[in-house]
Amino acid sequence: MSNHLAFATVTFVLQRLLDRAVRADVNGASASAVRPDGTDGNLPGTGVNVYLYQAVPTGDLGNFDAPTRDAGGNLIQRPVGVFDLVYLLTFYGQEANLEPQRVQASALRYITSEPRILKQAIRSQLQTLPGGHFLANTNLADQPTIVHLKLLKTSFEDFSHIWATFSQINYSLTSLVKAEVVMLDMESAGRESLPVRNRGVYGVAFGALGIDSVTPNLVPFAANGTILLNGRGFSGANVRFQIGDADASVVPNTLTGSAVRLRLPAGIRAGVTTVRAVDSGDLGAGHVASESNVVPIMILPVIQTTVYNFDNTPARDHTITVTALPQIGIDQKATLLLNRTDAPPPNTPAAYSMDARPRTNANNPLIFPARDVADGTYLVRLRVDGAVSELALDPNAPEPKPFTGPTLTIP
Repeated sequence: MSNHLAFATVTFVLQRLLDRAVRADVNGASASAVRPDGTDGNLPGTGVNVYLYQAVPTGDLGNFDAPTRDAGGNLIQRPVGVFDLVYLLTFYGQEANLEPQRVQASALRYITSEPRILKQAIRSQLQTLPGGHFLANTNLADQPTIVHLKLLKTSFEDFSHIWATFSQINYSLTSLVKAEVVMLDMESAGRESLPVRNRGVYGVAFGALGIDSVTPNLVPFAANGTILLNGRGFSGANVRFQIGDADASVVPNTLTGSAVRLRLPAGIRAGVTTVRAVDSGDLGAGHVASESNVVPIMILPVIQTTVYNFDNTPARDHTITVTALPQIGIDQKATLLLNRTDAPPPNTPAAYSMDARPRTNANNPLIFPARDVADGTYLVRLRVDGAVSELALDPNAPEPKPFTGPTLTIP
């Protein structure tokens, strides 16, 4: 989902994209993003101005992820607001040279040919911003939907009502554009229960080549980590094994007709992936004569470090920095889960969940907002695309063994 910078990000990116389009078509043209009356900035002498006129809750997804609370009023599911943005595009230039009409045609041609603001376009425009820019923490590119642009049909009466709000200025050539859909996610911490201790994933074997089981099917990431497959038909001369889309190497001296141990391929990511066996037969490389059933496995992230960062400025922007393996992609959803190990005071949440702030590079650590987290000691888990890191158990304790870590103390 997107944070409170979503609307401004759409305006910024739309202005940048139209600026590039009109500059290429009309000599001296540019795009601005100020009020049409010019009270908060300069309008272009020749060009287009982008002005957010209205933000409208969309009816189709208006109740998407409504806030959910428990009997005590504690937030469980964060609410999501879904909006369409209506933009007023005004066009300027010398009427004698029909510049407003030329700029309008250039802008509308671009919107018609490129009716989507792609996630890559958002990231590309944000990378040009200087450090400390007010849009530095926007995460619009991480929302699940793409922003679509739509030209609106507008009557003379509609234009009269719109321009009546700017009664002190003269009418300029105008078009209306709607940006659909922008999703706003509240950044408050929700709640998450402790994990289920035992799970089972079962595959149904078929044909001469098949997988009956994978051990383990919940795989904490480790360099050179391995999994064990049991099934049939593994020892064929042309049989190879795939984890996800990558070929997996066989651990030496482990291959038999009914079992094989595979190494996790380089570059594997946390989350759900699949295992299968493929037999190319006599068809040669790149062809498949038969293949096994596909069995899902879950690659679990492993937390390396957690650091609480106290902010003593008036902003009180406390954060938690987490490093983990395998590397978390910038397109993966990462959520930090905290469960308090001691009894909290009355009316204090015993558990929190918070989403990572956007990053520009997968090498960067994960940063989580922790402004609303109460002081205490917490068990820490990391969820990446549905895969949750494991908690350690006390091996010497009787069943049910308690969780012992990793933990984080917030002073």
